[in-house]
Amino acid sequence: MLKMGSYGIIRICLEAFPEGAHYWQWVIIAIGLISMVYGAYACIAQTDLKKMVAFSSISHMGMVMLGIGCLSDIGITFAVFQMFAHGLISAVLFMVCGMCGHMVGTREMPLLGGLAGRLPIFATFMMIGFMASLGLPGLMGFWGEFPLVYGFYEFIQANDMLWLILFCLLTLMLTAGYYIWAMQKTLFGPETTKIDLEHVHDVAKPEFVALAVLAVLIALYGVWPDAALSYIEPYVDTLMGVI
Repeated sequence: MLKMGSYGIIRICLEAFPEGAHYWQWVIIAIGLISMVYGAYACIAQTDLKKMVAFSSISHMGMVMLGIGCLSDIGITFAVFQMFAHGLISAVLFMVCGMCGHMVGTREMPLLGGLAGRLPIFATFMMIGFMASLGLPGLMGFWGEFPLVYGFYEFIQANDMLWLILFCLLTLMLTAGYYIWAMQKTLFGPETTKIDLEHVHDVAKPEFVALAVLAVLIALYGVWPDAALSYIEPYVDTLMGVI
């Protein structure tokens, strides 16, 4: 549902109201910038893994709005790619958060610690999801974030407002910070003594298959983004003719 909003903006609003898109362009960009920074900053304050992932989704969809607001081919192309990437990555993130609550009994990071030693497969998938979401090169999230930043850089450079790139840099720094902090608190360090881990089990086979399929797709599109871009770019070319 999160992606349905941005889909409607691109597929309906931009096509039906191209002049309105230009008129409200800076409002769209402002909403995107505020959402990016607010979502990332809110993640820092979360202690529940699932809430952290939810606020990170707000931040990532802010980047989508930023790409749409640029009204350029690179901005809209990679806004759509980010929607696709977020759909796969967030599925992994919400699944591992739910599994943590189910297997361990809590999602509260202050109560967790050292899970990588007892749940290595679970820890691996959580790290893949976190690293993909923060934009690690070689994974799908990289192509959903950095080309958007580059497209925004081109836009503000043409408008002599380069200082706005600081919002993007701050968001990227906060994103890397809260994900690495969450991994450190949850997976590494000494094993927690605040909860009973005696009877916890690692990822079950059906869960492993679901997570493995998503992880393979995230890696595949990370090294071969043209597999998705070849479908996105023809539509964006048509849309740019309307805009």
